[in-house]
Amino acid sequence: GAARDEQPLGRAPPPQDDMMGGGPVQLQECPTCGRKFNAQSMAKHAKVCEKVFATKRKPMDMSKMRAEGTDNAQFVQSNAKQASREAKMGKGKAGG
Repeated sequence: GAARDEQPLGRAPPPQDDMMGGGPVQLQECPTCGRKFNAQSMAKHAKVCEKVFATKRKPMDMSKMRAEGTDNAQFVQSNAKQASREAKMGKGKAGG
């Protein structure tokens, strides 16, 4: 194929003056994630970004996911409960 001026992934090309048929493009920074958008895109992005960052995700337990649907599942769940109990009891005690 022909050689192209490609941007690295995750990087948008810099805004050009003639893209919108007017002066320079004004970018607004998102207060939630810090990314910059033109005014029209910013309005749409802000709603989605706030929703994404407002929700707290619980930690992923890969061992539980791998064991799901197998005979091992009962052991993984009981080990997780035991580890949780031990961690709670160990918080008040000094190690030594």
